[in-house]
Amino acid sequence: MKTKLAPAIVAAALINLIPIAAVLAQSAQPVMKAAVVYEYGGPEVFKYEDAPRPEPKDDEVLVRVIAAGVNPVDAYVRQGILSKRGFVDVVLNAVRGDTLPPSYGVVKKGGIIVSITGEPDAAECAKHGIRGSGLMAHPDAKVLEELTKLIEANKITPIVSQTFPLMDAAQAHQQIETHHTRGKIVLKVAPERK
Repeated sequence: MKTKLAPAIVAAALINLIPIAAVLAQSAQPVMKAAVVYEYGGPEVFKYEDAPRPEPKDDEVLVRVIAAGVNPVDAYVRQGILSKRGFVDVVLNAVRGDTLPPSYGVVKKGGIIVSITGEPDAAECAKHGIRGSGLMAHPDAKVLEELTKLIEANKITPIVSQTFPLMDAAQAHQQIETHHTRGKIVLKVAPERK
């Protein structure tokens, strides 16, 4: 049985399932291509269609996404698995702070939420009988420059298993669901600017 899901864009602006109801209401905006999911289900629920391009507010920026990774958790979200209560032992929140509130009810008692976007709410964690921990990275331009040099010198090789165009998001999800992928599955969202 399929459950209805609020309209969502995948990989076109932010690579997670995010509500677009407010965006769709503003039809005078420029459009972009999007892999859209309207209900929980298998990879076949993806629709490749036009969607209004988000307009950033004064304190926001719009990021042009060239490519995005597809991860096993993306398939779990699409299937509705993460909407079940007390289902997982660990949630690693690496997206946005506003994704934390739904995570509290997903973690089993005794489980943990680890977030790189902010500290989980201690009161919410206690209410659900779980632990919470923040893990902050401090980007260092020198380290990133050194990693870039190592990649360019072929001393480090990022492994990309397969690359799919955005219109084939369903195929990318089918591949990630096999659990037989070495390296990253990548969705090519837009061409690189020269």
